[in-house]
Amino acid sequence: MMTTSRTTRLLVLALCLGASPVCAQDDEKKPDPEVQKKIDQLEDAVKDRKFTRDQEAIGLIDELVQVQEGMHPKDRSSFLKALDRVFKARARKPDNPGLYNATAYALGTLGGAESSRLLVKVYGKKPFKDKEWQSMRETFLENIGRTKDEKQIEFLVKRAVRDPLDGIKRAAGKA
Repeated sequence: MMTTSRTTRLLVLALCLGASPVCAQDDEKKPDPEVQKKIDQLEDAVKDRKFTRDQEAIGLIDELVQVQEGMHPKDRSSFLKALDRVFKARARKPDNPGLYNATAYALGTLGGAESSRLLVKVYGKKPFKDKEWQSMRETFLENIGRTKDEKQIEFLVKRAVRDPLDGIKRAAGKA
């Protein structure tokens, strides 16, 4: 009886010791330099004052969204900051909203409170308050809903009920 108990203890100890290096490897995962390189390229493309590199920036956003699930938290934070800088850069024309659409979609895909907070902040700022940006505001609302942040439910309900524009109401209700 004593040996069975002792054998069981040794087996449990061996399993614990054997499992700890695997767990340690997951914890030691470091930020990916390739992801940081793409984020730097994205920031450079967004800073282009003539908007000639917008298509490159859209491609980089799409690539980063595809690998976002395996991102290190620091990489994810850098990516969110880069997406925020898209809206802080020189404003694009309403007839070419591709970069803004890609950024809003990326924020909706990333999800979480930080993404939804950025979208809500951008929703109420210039140039997006103007009438010609109504479709972009609708995109923002739909992506706020995609983030699944429960704190934004009240914001979306207010837009769905009180906004005078039918498109905005529809988008907020859909979200």
